[in-house]
Amino acid sequence: MVVNNIIIKGFSYKRAFIITLLCTLNFIVNLFPVSFFHATDLIFGNFFSLINAILFGPWIGFFSSLIGNLSTFYIWDHGYAVIYMALQTLIIGFAYKQYRKYILEIVIAFWVIVGAPYVFITYNFLLKIPIEISFMIILKQFLESTLSAIALNLVVHIINVKSIKTTKVIQNSIYKSIIIKNLLCGIIIISSLTASYFMLYSTYLDNMNALRMELNISLNRNIGSEEKLKDILENKYSENNINALETLPKENFKKHFIVVNKNNIITWSDKSNIIGHTFALDNLSYFYFDKDAVARMEKLSQRVVYDKKDLSVNGEDYEVFCFTSIRSIYNTLNGEKLKYFSATILLYFFVLILYNIFEKLNKNKNEHKKLSC
Repeated sequence: MVVNNIIIKGFSYKRAFIITLLCTLNFIVNLFPVSFFHATDLIFGNFFSLINAILFGPWIGFFSSLIGNLSTFYIWDHGYAVIYMALQTLIIGFAYKQYRKYILEIVIAFWVIVGAPYVFITYNFLLKIPIEISFMIILKQFLESTLSAIALNLVVHIINVKSIKTTKVIQNSIYKSIIIKNLLCGIIIISSLTASYFMLYSTYLDNMNALRMELNISLNRNIGSEEKLKDILENKYSENNINALETLPKENFKKHFIVVNKNNIITWSDKSNIIGHTFALDNLSYFYFDKDAVARMEKLSQRVVYDKKDLSVNGEDYEVFCFTSIRSIYNTLNGEKLKYFSATILLYFFVLILYNIFEKLNKNKNEHKKLSC
């Protein structure tokens, strides 16, 4: 197998085995995404289908990507990303032999012309995901594609440099230049994303602490004493006049209250239709269930955060819960991700342009030296 010839032609069992293995790795690796904080998963399984496209041809890579990325149905509850990644694999497969030096630029062109519009239409119009989150996903998928292309370039060209004879100085120099370019861009993107992750984590902790404090205040204000709980249990408070139906600042997600007795039965709630049912923490998301939610991100945002207090009335022990949707925190984090992803991509563009300018100037300088000699 000679990587330098790029495409390996002809049928053999060894060839079929490698194609199948790489396609399978694509499928499996996707099932272990790099979670960039709450429902934003970066997947890199398509890297293996890119290798199929380089070794065995664009169409082999295309169908490998179509099959291998079916695992995204499980990750994201839809398969729109399959088409995006398969088309990108096909384009890179066709371009690689002639334009391997400019694969990163080709990924950018594909993203601008095809990828970004396609992702925006599918997420914003078909999946009905808010525009801000749709833009964040567009940027995320570009970063996934770029990192996969960088990894592809590094693997192929490092192998090529080791296999080239020392007499091929010019080709060796070109391959080393490509390695340096991709290594530099990879370091920039990974470093920026790592810094972004820690800043997001700090934002998450701050918002979660503020939300828990808000719930605690609301719980104490509404049902936080034995006297208030006694009034509620004696029906002096009704579903319509309890001050429980507050809203969180800047959000339209209501807080809800549940009173549970020692037998784990819901004794009272501002939602009267669940009174008398057995209580389970996992069922709290029922209050925020959205039957129209399609994407995994939307479904996960229905999770709840709660505060609780133990009280006793007339010798009976009760647990009082105040809870709300975690969606307000998800929205904040998604807004922050949009900023950090944008900053990462702008930094990457800046470094890529600078490198290309430097390389061009260096090439002109070397040519000038040769002419002067």
